[in-house]
Amino acid sequence: MKRTIFLLICAVIGNALGTALMTNTSLGLTAWGSAAFNIGKFFDITFGTAFIIMAIVFYLIAILISKKINLIETILSFAFLVSFGMLSDLFIWLIPSMTEWHYLLRLIINFLGLGILIFSIALHLKVLIAVHPCDVFLYQMQKLCKNDAVGTYITYGIAFLLAITFGLLYGEISGIGVGTLITVLFSGLMIKFYNQTLLKNLKTSKVNKN
Repeated sequence: MKRTIFLLICAVIGNALGTALMTNTSLGLTAWGSAAFNIGKFFDITFGTAFIIMAIVFYLIAILISKKINLIETILSFAFLVSFGMLSDLFIWLIPSMTEWHYLLRLIINFLGLGILIFSIALHLKVLIAVHPCDVFLYQMQKLCKNDAVGTYITYGIAFLLAITFGLLYGEISGIGVGTLITVLFSGLMIKFYNQTLLKNLKTSKVNKN
């Protein structure tokens, strides 16, 4: 149990650190990250706060779609979400803005941030406790569409639509760039790499999906 909690803490910290590095390079974020970033700018709130609010909304939508709720899993998911949001804001504040840095260096750091983020996601999927609220929504969309690929595309399409909509309302679309493209192209390959190497011998925990 202690080992599981330690791995979960590592996953939360890695998620937040990787996201903060990508954020401060200003070269693009993940789909949900870019949505939260633009929502935060529009409402003048921090990235972490925007992400928490956004994720809760989509978690509630997922519950409405599934028409059932696992109270313990919901509490754990919210604990993960709040921890991620607060740590993201802390790391974004601690790590200097890199907008004026050389483009190639920013690109390398953005990719490093993605690597940390994807490793943390792969680790979290192995531990499979306190499922990310946005992943719960993704899972329900896949079930609703009866097709994993279609459900995934629709889910990330919604996230990008939010980013673009709130970006236009604010007057500037942010958080979408070359880093976003790299995320789309390499995330799957990176998860596969981590699962076949660093996380190969890590046992997967079982959890009931909402």
